[in-house]
Amino acid sequence: MKKIFFAVVLWSYSICGIFAAEFMGVNSPDTVKIKDTNLILNGMGLRKKVVFNVYVASLYLENKNKDANTVIKSKENKIVELSFLRSVSGKTIAEAIEESFKKNAPDFNSLKERLNIFKSYIPDLKKKDLVRFIFAKNEILEVYYNGEKKGEIKGSDFCETLLNVWLGEKPADENLKKGMLGL
Repeated sequence: MKKIFFAVVLWSYSICGIFAAEFMGVNSPDTVKIKDTNLILNGMGLRKKVVFNVYVASLYLENKNKDANTVIKSKENKIVELSFLRSVSGKTIAEAIEESFKKNAPDFNSLKERLNIFKSYIPDLKKKDLVRFIFAKNEILEVYYNGEKKGEIKGSDFCETLLNVWLGEKPADENLKKGMLGL
């Protein structure tokens, strides 16, 4: 009897959407598993450029956290998922990331070579495309496009600078930062 009750309760929770979050038409699971670690959805935010909705970013952490600096410096695994709401050229995204790197990097020149490699991983993006960045202990960044691994970049300095693009003191979009931090 207890098993039946538990199954009914579990089923009713899933119907109510407790096991997933939805924002701007993008559904993100409450948890994802990478490298034998469960990550929890910390928050979701909208990247808006002028009047255009560009993408929804979902931030996954081992432990929920609302402090941007702690998230950026943490050696825990993290994921940032970008779900695109419109088509954008890879060149446009790459240029925007480079500008944000210039604003947020303590030593931009030391990142330039790796940034150029990273930019080569960003294709032209279409509506509903998914780009996933896995930050493995803040030492290795793995880049995925619609589930296919495009490559990786090593270095905590690079990982922290990329996280600063969304969560730093000079983020690309302040409202996006607040959403990702669950504020």
